[in-house]
Amino acid sequence: MKFTESDILKVEKNIGLVIPADIDAVMAMSWQELHDTRSKLRKGADSLLDNAKKSNKDLTAEQERSFEVAMYFLEAVNDEFEERTISGCKNPRSEAEPI
Repeated sequence: MKFTESDILKVEKNIGLVIPADIDAVMAMSWQELHDTRSKLRKGADSLLDNAKKSNKDLTAEQERSFEVAMYFLEAVNDEFEERTISGCKNPRSEAEPI
């Protein structure tokens, strides 16, 4: 899946993380980059939800989209962790090297 420029900008604005346009980029991330990305996604999403709750407001359509894209990307990061754990290899992989 590829994210639109609009999606990327929304996530950066509302979650605080620049995500790559192509979801397959997670395969090229180092183990540490995966950890860091997962942590930032979780913290940013939690912050977004907490701020809305404290303000007693619903998320805007833009914030909802940011949250959806961030969660989709987080799922891809978690899937990559699982694939590498199963394979016993923490090194980045390419599309040409499926597990």
